[in-house]
Amino acid sequence: MPLAQIPLANLKKVGVGLRRPEDVVVGRDGRVWASDQASACAEILSDGTLRRIGKAGGAPNGINMDTRGRIVIANFGLGTAPTGPLQRLDPETGEIEILCDAIDGKPLVASNYPIVDRAGNIWCSHSTSDRAR
Repeated sequence: MPLAQIPLANLKKVGVGLRRPEDVVVGRDGRVWASDQASACAEILSDGTLRRIGKAGGAPNGINMDTRGRIVIANFGLGTAPTGPLQRLDPETGEIEILCDAIDGKPLVASNYPIVDRAGNIWCSHSTSDRAR
């Protein structure tokens, strides 16, 4: 099937003002979230405006939802300490917790993209790592 052309007049900007939006995730409730260096994540509201939540520090990179609707953040770090932790954001309270900042005594660096399986296990890629752990 050929791709349909979408007229530019049918498009509108949303999420204007996001800082370094690396990833977007849609929750089960239909709410749309983007990673945002100015906070942790920002909800993109139906009118296109933002509601910033939390303060992750560093550079929130890939995001995904866990089985309870919380947002798992792979923080790229950009030279901050901890350098590239996996974090979790409660979108209702804005509370952030560090899930993991080192494996086998080695700090996580450049956490890139997390995914949560049905059992609740978190898997994450790291841009500068050459080993699975």
